[in-house]
Amino acid sequence: MLERLLKHPRTKPVILTLIIINTITLGLETSPSAMATISPVLPWAVGWLTRV
Repeated sequence: MLERLLKHPRTKPVILTLIIINTITLGLETSPSAMATISPVLPWAVGWLTRV
């Protein structure tokens, strides 16, 4: 079953998308002004991503 999942055509794009989202989030966390701007959105975004 794991082999089938790893060989699925959507696996690479999904993993790449998650890596990019994580990279953007980590980069924004290093900027106080960016965090002040997006901090109200982060709890909603994390909640949405965990439900998907």
